[in-house]
Amino acid sequence: MTFARTATPVRRRPFLLLAAALYAVASAALAQEKTEPAVVAIAELTLAAEHDALATASIELSRTGVADRPLAFRVMPSSTTCDSPSPIAWLVAEPSTGEIETGAVAVLSVYASAFGVSAARRTGFLCVSTDDDAQAPREIAVVLTIGATAVHPLTRPQVRARARD
Repeated sequence: MTFARTATPVRRRPFLLLAAALYAVASAALAQEKTEPAVVAIAELTLAAEHDALATASIELSRTGVADRPLAFRVMPSSTTCDSPSPIAWLVAEPSTGEIETGAVAVLSVYASAFGVSAARRTGFLCVSTDDDAQAPREIAVVLTIGATAVHPLTRPQVRARARD
């Protein structure tokens, strides 16, 4: 004796469709939260200072999106690229750590020292990392020209104009 199995149409229940749609929306929101980085608007910062002087500038870190927790950041000055950072004495960024709320901006003060230096130019990096493992550290090249007066004083709009994707 053999039994034949007949296919019966399966009707999807409306609540299952609704549940699947809500799950998809929630999953997308969680995925978006993990990949929302702090936005560093510049790739290079160029400063000028006389011998035995200090050059200063401001950099803004911002955060957009809908995440419900602050994003922790850390800024580390380095004499080498951010792949293998190495401490550097003449370059400082304050604050070196902090948190950025969604929609907020953190302003970093950058100080570059030309004290006791005979070189005409110094180059270093600011490595900006966050607690989001999905985001690679951002690298900002810092160039300090010593003994030359800046032709155009560095202002915030000029800093933003040096942005790269």
